[in-house]
Amino acid sequence: MKKFILLVFTTFIMAGFTFGQEKIGSGDVAKGKSRGGDPNIKMEKRMNTADMETQAIKPAEKGARADARGAGSGSCYVYFENFTNWYIDCYVDGYYEGYMAPYGDGSLTVGSGNTCLYAVAEFDDGSRVSWGPVCKDCYYNDFELEVWDDFYNWYLD
Repeated sequence: MKKFILLVFTTFIMAGFTFGQEKIGSGDVAKGKSRGGDPNIKMEKRMNTADMETQAIKPAEKGARADARGAGSGSCYVYFENFTNWYIDCYVDGYYEGYMAPYGDGSLTVGSGNTCLYAVAEFDDGSRVSWGPVCKDCYYNDFELEVWDDFYNWYLD
């Protein structure tokens, strides 16, 4: 009985440590035909306009003031990396932020807080492959989404 109680106690302690250190993960790819709108996408590709919505902010190394949004409020550096031979659209918090060429990558700086990364490859037969969304709290972190043909990894450093 003592061994059982010790085993249960140790399991709860280890579970607490495991859940408190969420820094890496992976997932399966969603594949299929597109039927209707994707609930993970708030805004598709768009032309530049004066009132364009974007999650990107001006990082300090690009000349942002220390008290500017992002630079002094805990910005998050977002990085997408493509390990496929497909063109992939990249979304941050549901907003289109660009695409990656085959085997390419891309990055941007966003404001701190809950950040969701999502990527989609669309094909000429109407099918699509998607990765995510992966949503994490990001304050002064690097948040990366790696996409592969049949799975994805994410990292929060």
